[in-house]
Amino acid sequence: MTRADDSGNRLDVRHLRRRMGWTQRRFAEYLHVTPLTVLRWESGQSKPRPLALVRLRELEQELAAAEAGRAATPGARAPAIHPPVVDFAGNPDAVLAVAQAHRLAFGHQFNPTFASEISRIDPLPHQRIAVYEHMLPQDPLRFLLADDAGAGKTIMTGLAVREMLLRGRVRRVLVVPPAGLVGNWER
Repeated sequence: MTRADDSGNRLDVRHLRRRMGWTQRRFAEYLHVTPLTVLRWESGQSKPRPLALVRLRELEQELAAAEAGRAATPGARAPAIHPPVVDFAGNPDAVLAVAQAHRLAFGHQFNPTFASEISRIDPLPHQRIAVYEHMLPQDPLRFLLADDAGAGKTIMTGLAVREMLLRGRVRRVLVVPPAGLVGNWER
């Protein structure tokens, strides 16, 4: 279907795709849209958005240049227009880091005590019970930690905050500790 863009120029998506010799699927992959979108453009049910329109204009110009180059030099082969190629020659350590980050981002879904597993502490049984059986099941969390000195309130609070951050239940946390615990919370 021939459509006019904002500048008044005519654009025939089907004709452009056929001139390139591409299927709707390959054309859609190149433009980063679905084949259904290409079908709708070609049948006139919808028109390309501005970003897609720019890419279609670029394709049209590349194809015209390739055809002009082919016509000017008989026997010379014009450069082919290909979709971007996925390159697997990247740094394997960076790929592993990304994979680990995704794994850790969803670890709480498979392990209810995930924060204690990835922390550098070994919580005592009463700390685990307080955090995982009493505090975290509450929604919204309304809990006051008041215990004897040295019972592990800082560790319990740290576990609860870390679990809630990992689970996406909070985005920010304000910690106002006593002066003697500021160093612990900074670490």
